[in-house]
Amino acid sequence: MAEERLSRLKGDMGYSKQSIDKVIEISGVDIKEIDIVVFAGHDFNVAQVLFKKNALFSIKDWVKEQHTFWKPKIFDGADLNVSDEYEMFKDLRKDIEEDPYISYFDKIKNVEEKDYGSIINRIRSETVANHLNINKKNYTSCSS
Repeated sequence: MAEERLSRLKGDMGYSKQSIDKVIEISGVDIKEIDIVVFAGHDFNVAQVLFKKNALFSIKDWVKEQHTFWKPKIFDGADLNVSDEYEMFKDLRKDIEEDPYISYFDKIKNVEEKDYGSIINRIRSETVANHLNINKKNYTSCSS
């Protein structure tokens, strides 16, 4: 079930809490019966998910992003990253503090590892484990 059907945001991305809850409700499955949870895809565009660009960006926001983030990054050689983009656009989401993936920005500050994909995949695993009350000893985060 697509999250957009429940959130009413076209192209809604992020953690699909409402969809997961609805599928469990419809199926009548007890959470304790769930043996495995799989996320489709290894790569994860944090900015796309946090800003819900497809659903929330106006044409003005898309243009602003090109001028304030991509042009300086690509043409001017500015050292911008997803944290900078987050600061530029976080006001678009009124519920951003409730998003389980927001902890990504705290976790990437001053980290030596530059494999940001591993960080977000750990957060994804922790988020579903917490939501479904899965014992963390019983799950692993797949890296490929």
